[in-house]
Amino acid sequence: MLKKITCYLVLFGTLNCLAQTNLGTNGLGGNSRESSSLFSGMKATTYHTNFNDRDGNNIEGTPYLFSQWNKQAKIWFGEKTFVIDAVNYNIKDERFEVKFDDDSIFVLSPEINKLKQIAIDLLVFKPFHSNELNTDDFYQVLLDENSFSLLSKYKIKITPGSMDPLTKQYLTPKQYASEKEFYLRTVADEKIKPIKLKKSGVLKLIQSNYTSQVKSFAKKEKLKYNEISDVKKIFSYYFSIKS
Repeated sequence: MLKKITCYLVLFGTLNCLAQTNLGTNGLGGNSRESSSLFSGMKATTYHTNFNDRDGNNIEGTPYLFSQWNKQAKIWFGEKTFVIDAVNYNIKDERFEVKFDDDSIFVLSPEINKLKQIAIDLLVFKPFHSNELNTDDFYQVLLDENSFSLLSKYKIKITPGSMDPLTKQYLTPKQYASEKEFYLRTVADEKIKPIKLKKSGVLKLIQSNYTSQVKSFAKKEKLKYNEISDVKKIFSYYFSIKS
C-alpha cells in the first residue's frame, strides 16, 4: 500500500521564491522535486491511480478530468504568471494537482487566495467563494462579463456495475463518470446560483419585470434554454437591458 505523505510549507517562501527566480511564463522543466518550493503552502501527497470506493471495490476509469497527466497549465499566482507541466483536475476532491517526477502530488487548493486563475488548453478556471455554502471552489469560466459570470463545475458520479447474485462478484465493474453543473455568479452581490438548463430554470434567475423582454428576445433569436451557448446569449441580453 502506498503511503500518503503530507507536508505543509510556508506561503511566504513561495512568494519570495517566485520573485527571486523571475519565472515569468517559463516552464519548470518537468516538475522536478527541486522545483517543489515554488508550491509552498500547498499540500503534497503520494500519487496513486487505483482508486477505491468505500466498500473497497475497484472502480474503472478515473476521477480526474483528463485521462493522461500530459497537460500544461498557465497559472496566475499572486502577481506572477508561470507555466507548469503534468497538471490535472481531481473532480472527486475538487482541486487541481501537479505531478512531480517522483510521483508525489502538490495540491492547488482554491482556498489559497493568491491563486487567481488556471488555464489548460482553452479551459479557464477561477476560484470563487460561495457565501451560501461557505466554500471555496474552482469553477470553469464560460462567460465573464462586467456584471455577471456564467460558470460550470465538474461533478463525479459512479455508474453501478452488475453483480453475480450467487458469488457477489462484479460481472461488469463500476465506473467513474463526470458531468457538468452550471452556475450564474452576479458581481454586485457575489452570489453563485445554480442554473437548470430548461426554460423555467433560466427564467427563475431573471427579475420578473424583465421576464417578458427576455422571453421575446429568446423567441426572436430562436434560442434554446437547454443549450449553454444560447443561455450565454440570453443572460448577456438580460444584463444589458438591466444595467
